[in-house]
Amino acid sequence: MKPVFLKPLFTSLPICLVCACTAAEPTLITSTPITIPTSVTQPAATLNGTTPLRQIDSYFIDGETTAPVRRFALTDLLPVPSIAVNYGELAPAGQQPKLMAFGDGLAAGWRDGGLYREGQLTAFPNLVAHQMRLAEFASPLFAEAQGNGTGYVVLSRQTPGPRWKTVMNDRGIVKEGDLPEFMPYLGKTLHNWAVPKLTRAGMSAPYLFDPSSMNPETGKNYSYSSPYLLRMLPDIDRSNDTYFDLMLGRLNKNTCDIALFTFEYDYWFYELLKHASYQIGLRESHTSSAPLATLMANKATNAGVKSVVYTIPHFKDLAFFTIYKASAIEKSLPYISYSYGNGNKTASTEAIFLPNKTTAKLFDDARTGNIVSARLSELDVIDGIVLEMSSPAMYNSRIRKDAEFTKAVVVDLEMLYARIAAGTYITDDGLKIDGSITGNFFSSDGIYPSLIGHSVIANETIKAINKAYKSEIPLIKVSLLTGK
Repeated sequence: MKPVFLKPLFTSLPICLVCACTAAEPTLITSTPITIPTSVTQPAATLNGTTPLRQIDSYFIDGETTAPVRRFALTDLLPVPSIAVNYGELAPAGQQPKLMAFGDGLAAGWRDGGLYREGQLTAFPNLVAHQMRLAEFASPLFAEAQGNGTGYVVLSRQTPGPRWKTVMNDRGIVKEGDLPEFMPYLGKTLHNWAVPKLTRAGMSAPYLFDPSSMNPETGKNYSYSSPYLLRMLPDIDRSNDTYFDLMLGRLNKNTCDIALFTFEYDYWFYELLKHASYQIGLRESHTSSAPLATLMANKATNAGVKSVVYTIPHFKDLAFFTIYKASAIEKSLPYISYSYGNGNKTASTEAIFLPNKTTAKLFDDARTGNIVSARLSELDVIDGIVLEMSSPAMYNSRIRKDAEFTKAVVVDLEMLYARIAAGTYITDDGLKIDGSITGNFFSSDGIYPSLIGHSVIANETIKAINKAYKSEIPLIKVSLLTGK
């Protein structure tokens, strides 16, 4: 694959989407719209297959289980707003605005460690469209017969340490392996174009790279997002079409009035969990290219399309990263060290212990009440200066500041998740939001939101849109969703 170069917002040199390097001559990218196929037929799904890439360490997976596919329409969960919606400046009088969503797993509805029909149907962009009473907002849902999608996890126990079981029945996996193939989406239209596992490199790459140019995230000629993109577009030109092409082809007033952009949620937390890339916050905030959300908001503005962008929450506010708290082994902390550079450091009371086999054993031993000692690696703990360097604060600051130039509306997930983690967030209809691993905000994986969580994000999106564009979109009564 040849790097795709774009002109950044506030620099004079073109920037490569793959690695953020500069170059003297940009390679132009086409923006031909990609149509939804109608000729592809459904293949047969496999009864068994490998579990697609997840954040949860296999050590915590305690076998398999089955779960029925929930068959429902969104209107079964939420009543359609009874009053006509005032769209304000979103669309000409008497017309409904055209809404689209672009991004990664957060907007796609990744939930409980997987992508499945229920999570897709209740992803926050779909909830926003429902509250707007839009006549049409299509997502690439798995068919009901394969409604458990990629499979997902359910929390089977919390104490003395968490364990999950994997749901493996009624999935939509056609081919297993490093590059799995899923049952294709055969709908004629799409409005939610979010793709799980999408990264900066994957966004500008075709489904399959030129074999001589490997993807830096996988070391192979494909991206982690490739199977999900192919599922949405079975007839895609696998050697040429890119997700960036797809977006540019739809960011125009004929197809879209307002676009939601959520990028790098997947990337941020995968990097922290799997690669120990603790400088991600420093690296992403100081690259000379703009954050992906900002970049696309600028493209939208130039095309006459309104945009909403989202900041990245701090990982310490996600339930998954609070499973093993330093306070639980405070007496042992002076005897626990971790590798740092060419030496070792002693764990502090602020240390974040990453859930894996090593830390699980450490905390199991400490539950006896005895003082334990351990020497950990950088894959086990985030502490000290690396904790500061992993913060998304500077990155989010760029998104907020750049929004002044792109005229984008900002939904501040960093602040929202911080309030939820502090236990101070209450919905407009009076529901207390709990951000713990067994609370109501996160799904069972502790990283991605639950139905309640997506409803909260949807309401924050609606509030921001109403304020910016003088619309009167009604909020979701989140309390009605308790227990659903």
